[in-house]
Amino acid sequence: IHRGLTILSGYTAMGLATMLLGLSPNLLIATGFAALRYGFNMVAFIPQRTLLQANTPDELRGRVFGFLSTIIEAPRMISLPLAGWPIDLFGARTIYAGAGAWLVLVGIAGFFSIHLRRAR
Repeated sequence: IHRGLTILSGYTAMGLATMLLGLSPNLLIATGFAALRYGFNMVAFIPQRTLLQANTPDELRGRVFGFLSTIIEAPRMISLPLAGWPIDLFGARTIYAGAGAWLVLVGIAGFFSIHLRRAR
């Protein structure tokens, strides 16, 4: 498995599903896009963690994954009290669509990274 391309494809597809979730006019269709979003998240997440684990020395693995968890969780906690005003201002659907579009652009930009394309 080519981990780098799988990660980039997963995140790009997750962004597309998130964008379509935000643009969806129907709850049933939105639920389907939400399920796709989380499915594509796993497509990216599993090889991302495998690649990190394979390239981290054994004696540093606990520190690296602990630090990574902190980096991932801290912004989530900070974002909770800050999420209300953009949703009030723009609406939840617009926020989802915009976040999805951003993730698509970041995913596409990642394909230009030689390091990510070569990651196995």
